[in-house]
Amino acid sequence: MAEQCDRFVQYMDGVSEEDFISGGHALRAPLPSATIQRVIFDGNGYSEEWEGEAEKRGLPNLKTTPDALPALEKPENIALFEKYGVLSESEIHARYIAKAEQYGKLLNIEANTMTYMTRHLFLPALFNYSGDIATTVATKAEIGIDAVAEKELVRTLTDGINAITEAVSDLEANNAEAQAKTDPREQDDYYRDVVISSMDHLRKTVDTMEKVCGRDYWPVPSYNKMLFYV
Repeated sequence: MAEQCDRFVQYMDGVSEEDFISGGHALRAPLPSATIQRVIFDGNGYSEEWEGEAEKRGLPNLKTTPDALPALEKPENIALFEKYGVLSESEIHARYIAKAEQYGKLLNIEANTMTYMTRHLFLPALFNYSGDIATTVATKAEIGIDAVAEKELVRTLTDGINAITEAVSDLEANNAEAQAKTDPREQDDYYRDVVISSMDHLRKTVDTMEKVCGRDYWPVPSYNKMLFYV
């Protein structure tokens, strides 16, 4: 905006009062249609169709914070800020570092929250439920009843518990690896590429077992309750 205002002032400098309006109209003349069409898209901006179209038009597609933040330090952006006395190069760099560190801190908090909830809420609930079902299997065996369904449920629960334990340990290790990185850009890239993937995997394993665990054992409102009974 500042650049366009500057362009307007320079263009209109020295224009007589009689020619001022016509000069202004000339300045705001429509851009060539090819330039306009480069950015206009009437379809679904979240679709794969638009991603492909944007790439063909040469438009950037920065999907994540670590992808977008380095744009602050592009030479052309630094030059623009310095030209109008908005920010110096060192001030821009300081803002980049602050935003990059904020991203890492937020992801660290989210990862730690996930591991805490998993170890202190979800796994204990599954331990209790599987333990009670296993007790039922043993009790029925004492009176000669083969609890086929309960045995299968215990196996499913045990497999799920093992999968969750492995996933939460993987997340803890990857988050620790991210925290050990001292370069903000390297840390952000690691969170984007590795830690978030571990978080997604842990969420999916826990979500799977939510469908298996007894309703009275599950420690937080289930998706079913939130969708249909709130």
